[in-house]
Parts: sequence; C-alpha cells; structure tokens
Amino acid sequence: MNATTIDTTALAVTNDENTKLQFKAAAYVSWAVTGVVFLLLIAMRKRLKIAIAIIRESSKAIQKLPMLLIWPVIPTAFFVGLVIYSVAVAAYLLSSDDLTSAVKESASTFNVTTELSAAEELPAKRLQQVLLAFHVFGFLWTNQLLQAISICVIAGSVAQFYWTPPSDNGKRTLEARFPIARALGYILRFHLGSLCFGSFIIAFVQFLRIMLEYLNRKYVKSRWLSCYFNV
Repeated sequence: MNATTIDTTALAVTNDENTKLQFKAAAYVSWAVTGVVFLLLIAMRKRLKIAIAIIRESSKAIQKLPMLLIWPVIPTAFFVGLVIYSVAVAAYLLSSDDLTSAVKESASTFNVTTELSAAEELPAKRLQQVLLAFHVFGFLWTNQLLQAISICVIAGSVAQFYWTPPSDNGKRTLEARFPIARALGYILRFHLGSLCFGSFIIAFVQFLRIMLEYLNRKYVKSRWLSCYFNV
C-alpha cells in the first residue's frame, strides 16, 4: 500500500510539473504574439489613422444619406428576378427535343412511301448547347452589370456628399433632393457604356472559367471510363 501511495503521489507531481510547463510555454507564445501585434500596430499607425478617418466620413455620409441603407434591396430584387428568368429559360432550353423535318416534293409527284422514306431526323443537341452557353453568358453579363450599377450608385451618392463644401456652420447641405436618384440618372446617361464594357470583360473571364471547368470534368470522366473499360 505504501509503494502504491508513493507511485500515485509521484505521478501527480509529474502531471503538475507538465501542466506548469505547458502553461509557461503558452504564456511565452502569448507574449510573443502580443509583441508582434504591438509592433505591427506601431508600423501601421498611419494606415490606421487613414482607416479611422474613412470610417468617420462614411458615418457622416450615412447620416446625410440614410437611403443608402435601403438601396441594396433594389439591385437584390433585380437579381432575384434575373435568376428566376434565367432558370425558366434554361428549363425551356433543356426540355427542348430534337427537330424532325421531311423533304417535301411537289404536289404532282407527292408519294407517301417516298415521303416517309425521305424523312430524316435533324439532331438539335448542338444547337441546344450553343443556346444554353449563350444564355449562361447573358446571365453572367447581366449580373455583373447590375452589380456595377449598384456600386457606382453608392459611389456617386457618397461623392455628392464628400465634394459638397461645408457651410459657415461646418455642416454640408446637399444640392440634390434625391442624391441616389441623381447618381443613378448620371450613371445611366453618361457611364452606362463603360459599365457594360467592364461587366462584359468580367463575364467573359467567368464564362471561360466555367467552360474550362466543364471541359476538365469531361476529360476526367472520359479518362476514368477509358480506364474502366481497359480493365
């Protein structure tokens, strides 16, 4: 019994020492991380001041333009409508069947047997794939255009606030009664072409990525099937 008690006491002491070492190592690591973070804060103090100033101006803009908090609802509603339309059109395209045509002769030489034998089925699978790809690209382009218009409306509204000179009392009074509508009008009138071109480039890159991923999956699938049949 005495030997067992001694062994238990020694094991408890060993566990306490291991726990102390673990806590000491964790404390050293915490001190090191804290020191690194403190040095980073000192090195980035100028950027932090700029970020604080931007946040202050943004809060002032939100105070003067409270409708900016509601504006994202409008492009979101347009995006939901775009998704519903795109899904419906894609469903129609995927549910389309092959076309069947027949070579018709003149009324004087028309023969039922000849007509039936000359009838041929034209596969529309390739046309379906082309239309589906065009539809996907249209969805990507329209989505990017909606996002670009939404971002530019916010930027234009905030720019109206920022470049408005303060009055004698230090406050800024906007000239436009509806700055968001004014920014949207400016964008649709003067900058819509640039937004369409930029969104086209982004949508084209996204479409290329989708096509490359599709080809990669087909290649992997065909390679797996060839390996399966070879075995």
